[in-house]
Amino acid sequence: MIPSRPSGGPGGPGQPDVRARAGIGSGRTMLDIVFIAAGLAFFAAAAGYVALCDRL
Repeated sequence: MIPSRPSGGPGGPGQPDVRARAGIGSGRTMLDIVFIAAGLAFFAAAAGYVALCDRL
């Protein structure tokens, strides 16, 4: 049998809301942006390398 959640909200009484548990608004957002930018830069460098090698 699955135990039921105590009443008082999605996480129960005294639990932080979903945004606080997910880390939204913290330093993780900036780190996500850095990783996305690094991934896009790597993709652009790889595409440029392929285009350069194709000319040879």
